[in-house]
Amino acid sequence: MEYNGANAYPRSEQFDYFTKFEMINFDEECRKDLTNGHGFIIKEPQPINKALKSDDSIFSSKYGKSLQDKNPYSNRYSCKYGCTQGAFYAVPGDQNWVCPICGTEVKSVGVDFTYFGWIKIKDEFCLIHPLLYLTISSLIGKNNLEEIIEPAVELDANGQPMTQYDKRILKQKSKRGGYGKRKKASLDTRFAGIGLMGFRDHFDEIIEYFYKKKPAKKEFYDEIMKERDKVFIHSIPVYTTQLRIAKVENHRFTFESTNADFNLLAKLAATVNKNNLSIYRNKKYQNQLLWDMQSKLTNLTTEIIAILSGKKGTLRSIISGRTAFSERSVIVPNPKLRMDEITLPYFGLCILMQQRLINIIKKSYNITYAQAYKIWYYASLKVDERVLQIINELINTNRVSVLINRNPTIFYQSIVYKRVVGCTLDYTMGIDVYTLDGLAADFDGDTLNILMLYNKEFKEACEAVYSPRNAFCISRDDGKMNPSINVFKDILINLNSLVGMGRYKYNQNQLSKIEEFKSKYGATVE
Repeated sequence: MEYNGANAYPRSEQFDYFTKFEMINFDEECRKDLTNGHGFIIKEPQPINKALKSDDSIFSSKYGKSLQDKNPYSNRYSCKYGCTQGAFYAVPGDQNWVCPICGTEVKSVGVDFTYFGWIKIKDEFCLIHPLLYLTISSLIGKNNLEEIIEPAVELDANGQPMTQYDKRILKQKSKRGGYGKRKKASLDTRFAGIGLMGFRDHFDEIIEYFYKKKPAKKEFYDEIMKERDKVFIHSIPVYTTQLRIAKVENHRFTFESTNADFNLLAKLAATVNKNNLSIYRNKKYQNQLLWDMQSKLTNLTTEIIAILSGKKGTLRSIISGRTAFSERSVIVPNPKLRMDEITLPYFGLCILMQQRLINIIKKSYNITYAQAYKIWYYASLKVDERVLQIINELINTNRVSVLINRNPTIFYQSIVYKRVVGCTLDYTMGIDVYTLDGLAADFDGDTLNILMLYNKEFKEACEAVYSPRNAFCISRDDGKMNPSINVFKDILINLNSLVGMGRYKYNQNQLSKIEEFKSKYGATVE
């Protein structure tokens, strides 16, 4: 899938902006990792308890030490090939600064988040790529896909399971809902119960059959055919324990929920790979294990996506933080402002201008920085006339400028340069109505991000690029008036009403001047 960034970013004759998403071939990535020594095979399940570390489990020590380990920094210093590890050997000037085995330098190494463990099943078996599973479900229907890959249970003449194993399978089906709780009306049972290996053997036939029934879903069909070689996999990546937290704290053991899913997948893979007993070579038994693995893998994928998504997602919690000299405020309309002007609340300005205010207070009153900080701190809690006077003086001398922004920042006008022209004693930010469209904001409680500009060169660059008066009035697409900063329809209606109301109170002299103006400038306003 490709996204043309030229629709959202400034056009360029030299560059095209594209973001391309590619489906990963798990088997190929596994082969590369094992060949390059950048991964390992998970051979055995690991009981989830306090004694987690095992070289061949999902909690392998090969991932590296975490802060929850007894000696978390033992492998934070290492030579290139891991022959010599430990901070003891990484002392500059020491003879052991260079590894005596491989001759490479012993130095500090960071956590490698690209090092993966791999759960593998034999080539005779298969699973469906978890992301392509969702695409195939969209084409043929979730219930239909489950009906196909979940193996059918053979019954005798009396409708009873033919073996004790089948009876156990039927019992498991009833616990998770089985066939009885599916929406039978939507099922197409032509390929029902053939299992994952049967689905692999008849894949093209099945996809063509359902595509002919649902030609409107061509988009899903094309994506599946494009990634045909990646549909069936034999390798499942298990990412580092650094992102799967497990710890003992105050005699309480806690772990990240995906650990249980990965461990169960490892257990099922170890079982399906066995061939020492006849039951392990039973195709129906193998298909049942593969179905259980596929169900768990699909649920795990959904869980990981949920972890990464949303405002409390894992990635957001790792990389998020507050930018210096920034704050957020609720916006309110101020019709007196020009398109490059803004008013900010007193308490917000106290935070944005903390260092500047402390320096001015210190120099103005000839006091220490500690005393100046104390004045600023109490001024940030309750209005201080001295601090308010300083803020107003800075504003009046045109020395306060900001960038405002509202997420998501996907368009050129999502970031706007503004001059601060006033300080209010409430908690809201006053802005004009002309830049609302570019910010995708309105006055129903929206908040905007504010970044204070201190550096002179950066301020001048922002004014040239992000000032509405300098950069937004003319459209970058066609060179015409930018409609996104034009007057709102509501404003035009109100202005027209105001003009209409005023006509009835014009005297003859005023009406003559209006007509003279219209004839001179070709005005068309009636």
